Amino acid sequence: MKKIILCLMLSTLSISSFASHGNQNNRLEHMSAILQLTETQQTQLKAIIDKTATQRHALRKAMHSLHESTNHDIREILSPKQQQKFDKMKAKRKAKQAKKHHGE
Repeated sequence: MKKIILCLMLSTLSISSFASHGNQNNRLEHMSAILQLTETQQTQLKAIIDKTATQRHALRKAMHSLHESTNHDIREILSPKQQQKFDKMKAKRKAKQAKKHHGE
């Protein structure tokens, strides 16, 4: 069940990350220019973006909680030596993600 929830959350986050173009205002401006939206459509799009931003934030928090819980469960089955290696793997992955998100 956790795997199903995780897959659903990851696919939702992937879609929202793919769909977003910078911050919300940039996304609105970008889509308005490319799609040549009317003022009415821009207003409607802004409402959609604002609504889904709240949902994405809640999903990110849920994903973070699930990720932490999963890591805790994994650590419990590992030996102390394996836990050290696991912690190093997590730190390396975290550093790689930070580098990727900061465009370095």
